[in-house]
Amino acid sequence: MIRPTSLKLSHRFILAGAIVLMPLLAARSYSAPTEPVPAPAETQKAPEGPTTHIELEGVHNAFKWTDKIISGSCPEGDAGFKALADLGVKTIVSVDGALPILESAKKYGMRYVHIPVEYSGITKTDAIRIIRAVRDLPGPVFIHCHHGKHRSPTATALVAIAIAKYTNEEALAGLKQAGTGVNYVGLWKQVREFQAPTQAEIDAADKSFPEQAKVEGLSGHMVTVDQRFDGMKAVQAAKWAVPADHPDIDPAHESLLLHEALLESARTKEAQEFPADFMEKMDQAIMASAALEEALRGKNAEKAQVAFVAVQNSCGNCHKLYRDVERD
Repeated sequence: MIRPTSLKLSHRFILAGAIVLMPLLAARSYSAPTEPVPAPAETQKAPEGPTTHIELEGVHNAFKWTDKIISGSCPEGDAGFKALADLGVKTIVSVDGALPILESAKKYGMRYVHIPVEYSGITKTDAIRIIRAVRDLPGPVFIHCHHGKHRSPTATALVAIAIAKYTNEEALAGLKQAGTGVNYVGLWKQVREFQAPTQAEIDAADKSFPEQAKVEGLSGHMVTVDQRFDGMKAVQAAKWAVPADHPDIDPAHESLLLHEALLESARTKEAQEFPADFMEKMDQAIMASAALEEALRGKNAEKAQVAFVAVQNSCGNCHKLYRDVERD
């Protein structure tokens, strides 16, 4: 296997601090999180593993898993798509919820396939669809999510196990190289336990390869938010521990999934069309949910309670103004 030559460290967007006096996010765009200042170069050490980090203009966190399989972030602007084309990429597989920018890909002779997946894990059906797309369509293939750190490395790891004969241990090392957060326990578990499908299973998978999948709108994402919120209420009732009647709920992981569901909601076209006040309230809920996760990971019940109340209040105020009233 090829060893990595370099790795640019970045961290998942985590905001904490006093909830009541939290400043609003400076920007309404969720195209990139605020990154902390990296440590001095001499203190950084790239994790060893089977993938190779590559620098691409307009593409972040790009890793080559094989000569034909690459993972990374959503291409930014014309420069990102040009960089992929210059690399020889022929097919782009997006596992992100946002609709792909088809015109930019077609401009450089690349085909898009859109198979959005969740932060909690990739269904077996979708995993095999992604594997078939990589197997059957012209390569090299570039697989991306939003930031290129969690969902796309996971999807690529499954492809590598199925097609490139990676071991599960090598695939897990690839996740570490890509910076996949250890708090995304569902993604790590899936790669750890994944068994390559048979050729017959791959042959039986859907081969429609849609350029743009039918994705959930704001209301659909809010259903997911409600489900995660109910999980957090069970955690709250259990005094911020694993609920006895829901042993499958990990408090910190559930709060992370709530945070990601809120972020995905804010990225929808419908959300962006609401007044600025709506987005400000979304920002408050997003920041409070990040603080909730940090409190739970730190086993701080008092801070968790404050953060959860802040999420409740922000969502409740938004619902009164924008959900529970008639709109033209």
